[in-house]
Amino acid sequence: MKFVNFDLRRAHGALMALSRSSEVNCRLKLHSYAKHTGQFGCYYGRILASDLKALHDDVTKRDSLYARNVRFYRGSNPVNERVRTTVLNEPENLFYLNNGVTALCKILVPTPETASRDDGTEGEFDVTGFVVVNGAQTIGTIAAHLPDGNTTAFVLLRIIIVGEQEADIGEKVAEASNFQTTVDSIDFLSVHPRHEQIATTLRQSGVTYHTKRAALLENFQGPTSFSLKEALEARVCSVGDPKLLQKLKSAPSELQEELRSKIESIFPDSLSARTLWREVQICRILDESLGSTRDWYHTSSDKAFFKHGGYFLKAILLLKFRELVNVEAISLTPEENAAARTKSDELLAAAFTAANSHFITDHDWNHHFRTQRTIRELKRVVLTALNAEFHS
Repeated sequence: MKFVNFDLRRAHGALMALSRSSEVNCRLKLHSYAKHTGQFGCYYGRILASDLKALHDDVTKRDSLYARNVRFYRGSNPVNERVRTTVLNEPENLFYLNNGVTALCKILVPTPETASRDDGTEGEFDVTGFVVVNGAQTIGTIAAHLPDGNTTAFVLLRIIIVGEQEADIGEKVAEASNFQTTVDSIDFLSVHPRHEQIATTLRQSGVTYHTKRAALLENFQGPTSFSLKEALEARVCSVGDPKLLQKLKSAPSELQEELRSKIESIFPDSLSARTLWREVQICRILDESLGSTRDWYHTSSDKAFFKHGGYFLKAILLLKFRELVNVEAISLTPEENAAARTKSDELLAAAFTAANSHFITDHDWNHHFRTQRTIRELKRVVLTALNAEFHS
């Protein structure tokens, strides 16, 4: 007999392994290729655009294909429109008019025929662990618009061989590349493995956590889906640190950049995927309540309190809703939703009364909610008033 301690940690790991996309192993043909030898081996050359399209169209491997890219294909934008026009109208010039694709791999081995010839004109390579780190927009546009059977469109492909090591070369390449579309700090934050762990867990319950930006769906808000942007805001509000709240309002990109190296401060290992999803759902209710409560007031000064104090107020109300967060069910019930809406309306009105009384002669709310000292002061005043009024 053998006893195995199959605890929650191992069970979770096994579940993730079952649902993880399969590694991309493929054979690629490069034309006019060359090899560079340095810290990392590297092959580069021309590849048929149709071969990249075939890789993209394999939906069973698509997540793995872009696993270390800072974002997925984002659809139509001015740059991608130019790529689309080239693909449709002059595919033979795509190689000259596009920056190309950069990928990493674990192993790259020339086929015996290629190794014996090795003249650089044309070669086939067996590639293990192929992953695109720059060029998702190019491949996505090609996949969407390249006519089947096209053999005239080529793209420059660079493959860097990093082996089994967890090298950070992928992120460095993405940052250093000449981007065809803007990359924000949140795009680099999205590649942290903590997000994939959460997404994989939620997927088992039918909830989709979109960690990367994509076409036409910047926020990914749906009844069973949410984005990294929503998750980040919910977590900062849940933590309630005045410094983080101030940065979320005044300098979100700076906050995202800071969290790249300190993600455990708001996404700790102890945070369950269920808790995160419930926090996001509650924040959505609070956003609705903030809008409707703001409409109750008539002066621009009163309305400004709810406009500029949104993150602060959500942080306060999440503290009051901890019992609603710490529930085993993955999603809020209709009854919980209705109760949270009613209670949030009452709490927001009471919070305004307390803050308004404290700053009776100074209603520059935009300034107040951009200052850490004032946020701390308001947090003390408002929580004291709510605890006294609602006895909780």
